[in-house]
Amino acid sequence: MLSRLSYTVALAAAITLSCIVPAGAATSTPAFTVDGNVGLQSFVSLTDAHVRATLDSLVIFSESPAVRSGSWTAIQAAFPVAMQGNVPDATYLYAKPNGSYWVAGKGLQAVTISDRPYFKQAISGKNSVGDIVLA
Repeated sequence: MLSRLSYTVALAAAITLSCIVPAGAATSTPAFTVDGNVGLQSFVSLTDAHVRATLDSLVIFSESPAVRSGSWTAIQAAFPVAMQGNVPDATYLYAKPNGSYWVAGKGLQAVTISDRPYFKQAISGKNSVGDIVLA
């Protein structure tokens, strides 16, 4: 199974390549070529920029009146507008300091995330970017 980063890079590659070489076009003499390392670094940079933009929007959202209220009803209502343009299939959640958490579209979860390394990092005031598993 591909990680989100791998999926994003693969998707970006597929989209970019489909734009460079139109369907049905002859591929024996391309209009231009791109060094593999340059292409890969471009995809990595685009992915990093997207992750950074998502993180920035979450940081801004975390300071909004809806989130600061601590009311899940207010937070969930504000999610669609706040996360517009971000990763469409991402799981967004709101957690209390004790590790109880709510998932957008699913509500309060039966378990806590207080023992998870990413939660400990986030609760200490640091951003946590990486694979977050809510199983």
